[in-house]
Amino acid sequence: MVLLHKIQVGETVRILKIDAGKTLEGQLQHMGIREGEVLKVIQNTKGPIIVAKEAMRLALGRGMSQKIWVEVLSGVKRDDVKVAKPARERV
Repeated sequence: MVLLHKIQVGETVRILKIDAGKTLEGQLQHMGIREGEVLKVIQNTKGPIIVAKEAMRLALGRGMSQKIWVEVLSGVKRDDVKVAKPARERV
């Protein structure tokens, strides 16, 4: 079990525990971040962590990500998790 903010880009994880107060836990649930959900880490640099959940991309603040305990799913290939590609920007 490791905190989400320590996961490398490209890793697929399952949420094991959310160690947060009721307000933050409610916010995360509203975003679809719940125990048992599978996420893929898209970006993990300074600032927010970007994760993909099915066709959605979500930005989680570092404080939020430090309250989410996950396990790395080693048997899941990167291509097995469906991730929507970002929409093309208008020029």
